[in-house]
Amino acid sequence: MRKKLFLPGNAKQEKIFGKNNCHHAFTMAEVLIVLGIIGIIAALTIPNLMGMYRKSVVETSLKKFYTAVNQAILLSVHKHEAVRFWSFAPENTPESIEQWFNRYFGGFFNTLRAGKYKIDGKDYFTLFFEDGSGAYLDYMGHDWFFCTEVKALENFEENHGRKCFKFGFYPNYSREQAPKFQKCYASYNYSDKGVEPYVSLLNKNADGTIPTGERFCTEAKDLYTQKLYSKIIQLNGWQIPKDYPVKF
Repeated sequence: MRKKLFLPGNAKQEKIFGKNNCHHAFTMAEVLIVLGIIGIIAALTIPNLMGMYRKSVVETSLKKFYTAVNQAILLSVHKHEAVRFWSFAPENTPESIEQWFNRYFGGFFNTLRAGKYKIDGKDYFTLFFEDGSGAYLDYMGHDWFFCTEVKALENFEENHGRKCFKFGFYPNYSREQAPKFQKCYASYNYSDKGVEPYVSLLNKNADGTIPTGERFCTEAKDLYTQKLYSKIIQLNGWQIPKDYPVKF
């Protein structure tokens, strides 16, 4: 079947197709204006989107680490004694902490690898995880320093609150010892617990007063002044709160 051609001057076809059948294009000026608008919108939105993404990575990594390490502790308790009876490394060296770690966590805590790793010129027993995060242990295994990126461990203080966070493992503070300490957060206690977001424990003087010059906090707002970022996030359901002091 032959196709009919559109012929100028054909009134019937002009009525259907329109008298002017020319194609129009954008001018260079119009294209540049549109690109400029897109650029402005991108400049305003991309930093916010990137910040939201980085926050999401931190929230996911913190919750994943916290869940994994404490699940390992629960499994280990079934093999060993209750966590409050656990002994810790006899010496604050990478080798001593590694032996302690292998005793209690071996076979229960999945790591890509673990061993001695130099941070700020000092060797620490360090854990490397499959998602690219890592943690090093200090103070006979009591203090855990976790970062969402292994490289960030080398500049922990610089990345503290953004990529790096402090945790503590002090399950064997006995109930007799507890009254001697001023808790950094009134409702918080390390006793009989696993690895928890780090808070300050301050030994009081015999008369109950706070030692001069010591850092301490007793209210939730003081968590911010003491830069206890992991605890701030945990108390907000492992979500970074709107008033979080560190920018992403």
